[in-house]
Amino acid sequence: MRMLMFGVCLLGLDAGSARAEPFYLRYDADVFPEEAGWERHSTDPHGEVIRTIEDGVLTIDSSASLLTTDWYLREIPELELSPGEELRLEWRMRTLMAQTSGFKSDVSMGLTNGYSRYAKFYLAPDFVSVHEDDADETILIHELAPMEWNTYVLHTGDMQQYQLQVNGDLAICGTFCHQTPAGPHLMAFGDTMYGRSSIAEWDYVKVEVVPEPQALALVLAVGMLTILWRMMS
Repeated sequence: MRMLMFGVCLLGLDAGSARAEPFYLRYDADVFPEEAGWERHSTDPHGEVIRTIEDGVLTIDSSASLLTTDWYLREIPELELSPGEELRLEWRMRTLMAQTSGFKSDVSMGLTNGYSRYAKFYLAPDFVSVHEDDADETILIHELAPMEWNTYVLHTGDMQQYQLQVNGDLAICGTFCHQTPAGPHLMAFGDTMYGRSSIAEWDYVKVEVVPEPQALALVLAVGMLTILWRMMS
């Protein structure tokens, strides 16, 4: 009995760092993002950006002008991960048209860590890319089937290194780099580059902070040992 209790205590110490309440946030395109808690940032001097929601899909069409942006920002303090936690950022979208240069697309998804370093994913009709230095000497690229729907999932346990999966396959392993004056714990998506045009469709954006697999296993083990102790006492 003493050994059982000792095991419970040890596992409880290891698993105690995990967040008691997992964080979950999801945007589904049945309303515009600003109606779901996101800040809209739009440059559209002549009213040429066309936004529509149809069948659960948000379409941002800036193809009529190069003088536009239309993107959505949210501060998410829960991006400050505790030991034993993992961030899973998932989104489903497709880019139908985008002006690109140097493997940078008008359409992107990005987030910042607690040091205001960021990971930014350029979403083109036929590739996703990350630029890991200002000189563009390190560019990570994953090719896509042109104009197809894709599901992206980013995993990170420390907001320093990450893995990006596309349709279930590992696509990019990278690091949070550069710093932005915008600040820490931010997430943004949409048409983010002034001077280029695009058409993109967004299905959903989902953010989860959950125990990492090892931490989750410890939590489950604590629960099982607690049940056994109650049964034996």
